[in-house]
Amino acid sequence: MTPYPPERNAWQFPPPPVSRRWFWVAIAVIVLSVAVGGGMAIAGVSVAAKDFPSVIEDHQLIDVITQECAVMTATVESMPVDGSPKQQAAILADQDQSVEQMVQAIRLVDPHVRAADKPTDQWLDDWDRLLDARKSYAVLVERGYRPSLRIPRDGDGDPIYRRMNDVWLTTTACRVPRDLLIPYPPDVDGV
Repeated sequence: MTPYPPERNAWQFPPPPVSRRWFWVAIAVIVLSVAVGGGMAIAGVSVAAKDFPSVIEDHQLIDVITQECAVMTATVESMPVDGSPKQQAAILADQDQSVEQMVQAIRLVDPHVRAADKPTDQWLDDWDRLLDARKSYAVLVERGYRPSLRIPRDGDGDPIYRRMNDVWLTTTACRVPRDLLIPYPPDVDGV
């Protein structure tokens, strides 16, 4: 069996020769890294300061919307549509009134704040469109019909509640309650 090589100290050998061009390559890499890092930081700051046209992101607005929407959602969910056609129409009207109160409260926020966050007024207009559709629906219910609620559509043909729910970047401050879209529970038969 061959013996192990004798132990040697790594420092007893001189370092390998380094050419001058590696020195300049290292400097170029450092300068390039600093430039790229600085550019990414500037881009990040400019993106963070930019208003996204399809997202509500102003904290003042989100606070008001979250509070008002919680009240509206609790009110709507506490009023299931039931009873005679006249009672059902009255319940639908009460649900709609809670939505109208929410929309009015949000519109009390400074108009400059709302205008600075582009989708806010469009989002509020979508609530108005949904209310108009529900009011037409309530008229038919009061007459004794059991119509389908026709949810308004956006420019792409999608139901507006999808756009209304998609305006939240990191939070779901105000989703359209299911009871506003489907007034009767799925297990309830026709009148």
